Order: sequence, then structure tokens, then C-alpha cells
Amino acid sequence: MADNHNGRATIRDLLTRPKTATIDCIVTSAAMNTAYANWPEVRTITIWEEFNLENIDSELGQILDESLTGTPLHPTGFPLPDGFQVDSQRNLYPLFERNERVLQETIPHARQRLNLHLDMQYRSDYTTQTHANAKFPFNNGPPFFQHAIWLQHQATLNILAGLGKTSKHWSGSEVREGLANGNGLSRGLQAPLRQLANICLLGNIRHGYLQTDKELVVCEFTFSLDRKFDVRFMPVMWSVTQGLTTDLALFTLCLLAMYVIFQRTLHPL
Repeated sequence: MADNHNGRATIRDLLTRPKTATIDCIVTSAAMNTAYANWPEVRTITIWEEFNLENIDSELGQILDESLTGTPLHPTGFPLPDGFQVDSQRNLYPLFERNERVLQETIPHARQRLNLHLDMQYRSDYTTQTHANAKFPFNNGPPFFQHAIWLQHQATLNILAGLGKTSKHWSGSEVREGLANGNGLSRGLQAPLRQLANICLLGNIRHGYLQTDKELVVCEFTFSLDRKFDVRFMPVMWSVTQGLTTDLALFTLCLLAMYVIFQRTLHPL
């Protein structure tokens, strides 16, 4: 990762900055994940193999490596509060605040370069220590989640949803290992994917992510009329500081979701 851009940052610089030390999860006990009967049922769960750095660079590499006029290099990245620990799901909320800061610094430039519906304003809602639930516009009740992104002009188009779980409650890497080993997935491992699928279905979107203290898991859903869904997912570890980081994964997922909403796509993702 080079910083020689006449003192200016690139989007890749901002998205691949070293993070703070590994986040400590000190949850001592975790109840099993449960699902509500009215949540969509899983039909298939597969690894999103195409969501990788090679394909992202093929589609977005030029934009990622352009100098950003007037954008600071952020040598310390997007730090979390000092002594940050996770002892409950509520303590994940600073991660969603951080995710929003990352997107606010990078998505506007990418949208400008891609001419991606510039007539619509980027809007979001996310959890903080004083704001416990995120919602899409016109949603006056459940489901509750942690990060909502939409575009707004005369109409509102929902884009992306983020849901938080501690690593003691759920792990995308464990789901991947279960699929690779052919062992099948417990209802507890499926439940957060069903929960996120329900949020996306009600929001009329296909893309969402699960944030834990160890990873960010990008998801793409396909829904059928019988309220079953197929999901492709890819876990990206928080500890990765080069290549495909959690920040680059979230940035890419947000752009991809904007493309899909407008019936376009980034190929071959």
C-alpha cells in the first residue's frame, strides 16, 4: 500500500489503514440464537466466492487508486474509542458508527466517478449508545437492526442493512467451515442469516451485512415467493489490514447494492 499521491489519500489508502488492536470480546455467556416463525426460511447457503480482491480490483481498481483532492490521509485510520471491548451486543454500536464514517469519506467520491444517481442523496441511520435501533424511512416498528442506508430524492430507495452479533453469539467463519466440512448448519447458525434476510425482505433490498467483533460478513439474498431465500456470503476478518479488509468489503457491498437497486450490476461479482 503506497502513500505517494502528492500528499493526498486514495480510497484504497483509507480502506486499508491498519486498525486498532484485535477487539476483546469478554461476553461470558451467550444465549443460543433463535428465529421467529415468520422469518424467511433458508433454501441454500453458499460461499460468495466471487467477492474477492481480484474481482473488486477489476471493477473498481481505477477508482480505488485515484488521489482524492483535499482528503486527509488518516494515518491512524478510523479508530475506535480507547480501551474498546465488547461485553454485550450493545457494545458493538461503535463499530456501526465507525462503518458510517468510513462510508461517508469514500462513497461520495465513488458515486461521482461512477455517475451513480447523483440526483439522490445518501442517507443513513445507525445505532449509537443513545440510539438503540436503526430504521429505514417509513418503518415505524420492527425489525430493529444497527445500520440502514438509503438514497432519497422524491422517492426513497433502501440500499443496505447491517446487523450486529457478538462473536460469542455467531461466526460467519464457523458457517463457512460447516459448509466446507459438509456437516450441515445448526438452527442457531442459520438464525442470524434468517434475521438479516427478514430485514432485507421487508426493506425490499437484496444486500446486507453482519458485523461482529471479529469479522464483517457480506451477504446477497435472492428471495422466492414461498418466503424462502438463497444467500451468498463471505466473511472478512477484522484483523486483515491489507488486501480485502472489512472496510473495503463494506464499501464494495454498498456500491454493489446501489447498482443492483437500479438494475445494473458490477461483474463478475
